[in-house]
Amino acid sequence: MLEEHPDTDALFFCNDDLALGALFRCLRRGIAVPEQLALAGFNDPPASAWTTPALSTVATPRYQVGRDSAAMLLELMAGREPEMPRKDLGFTLHVRETR
Repeated sequence: MLEEHPDTDALFFCNDDLALGALFRCLRRGIAVPEQLALAGFNDPPASAWTTPALSTVATPRYQVGRDSAAMLLELMAGREPEMPRKDLGFTLHVRETR
């Protein structure tokens, strides 16, 4: 991708696994992160904070998402409409070393 778009200065990935893969690839290719290319991911598993440089990421309340989704599913299975068919649980941006 960088060969096709050399002016790219940042990449955002839909999950941290992909972002970490890109980070390791950058390190192997000699691309300085974040000086040449900023990286960020989504999910914030513990490994994201342990890398060097530490990965910037968006954290969501996954436990609460699962719990609330299960509660909604149980309501639907019982023939009832969930109280809130859409619910904003928020997120936290962790700006770390890959900016």
